[in-house]
Amino acid sequence: MKIGPSGFCMPVSNGCTALRREAVFKKSLNLWKALSVLNVLGNANLTGFLDPVLLNGFVPTIGQTFTFLNYASLTGEFSHIKHRVFDNGLLQWSVIYEPNHAILTVESRTIVPDQGSTFLLLTLGLLSLVTYRRQLLRGQP
Repeated sequence: MKIGPSGFCMPVSNGCTALRREAVFKKSLNLWKALSVLNVLGNANLTGFLDPVLLNGFVPTIGQTFTFLNYASLTGEFSHIKHRVFDNGLLQWSVIYEPNHAILTVESRTIVPDQGSTFLLLTLGLLSLVTYRRQLLRGQP
């Protein structure tokens, strides 16, 4: 899916049953009014990945949503989102699967520190303080 002020297209890898494998769905899009939607009359059997691509420098805002797929029923879901993180690591995409449509949502990216790295840094800091204190007690700053 390419998103921008002038239009979008959605490559689907092993995706929706309404499309052939690796097909491309193209519709025009006006982000400030209404988003064109792929309508699947029956069951949408989703596999593969979703690849949103921003066009012409467009950067959506946190909380902005794009309904991109309507269906009567749903089987499966996209395995992952390519280029999930964007805008210099500040924003990320997520997909919400509702009973009859799928929504691409913009979220703030929360960076959680790796616990192993944090523990290592704290241990090294504590070891440095203990070593420094021993040197002070010996009279060697």
